[in-house]
Amino acid sequence: MINFHYQAYAKHFSNRAFWKKVKSLPGTFRDLIYYAKLLWYVMQEPGVPVAMKAAAVGALGYLISPVDMVPDVLPGGLVDDLAVVMSVLKMLDAYITPDMRRRARE
Repeated sequence: MINFHYQAYAKHFSNRAFWKKVKSLPGTFRDLIYYAKLLWYVMQEPGVPVAMKAAAVGALGYLISPVDMVPDVLPGGLVDDLAVVMSVLKMLDAYITPDMRRRARE
């Protein structure tokens, strides 16, 4: 798993910024879009522990942040974002329902 400080990026998260970022990603990044939306849906569930939601907020903040390890404008610049989102999703796997997966695909 990537060693990354979720709290440092949580400040970049907002629902508006998240959906703006998701809509700005080209269709070629459909996997990243799906995984980011899945994280967002997990974060909305009342039964998910606060600490897990905090990790999700941090990962989505990292995705939204203009400043991260590899700037998004560079070739391959979203690879680090995908890695962060995937590492947090792995932590949250037990909380992901089939309905969340369905909604994230829409």
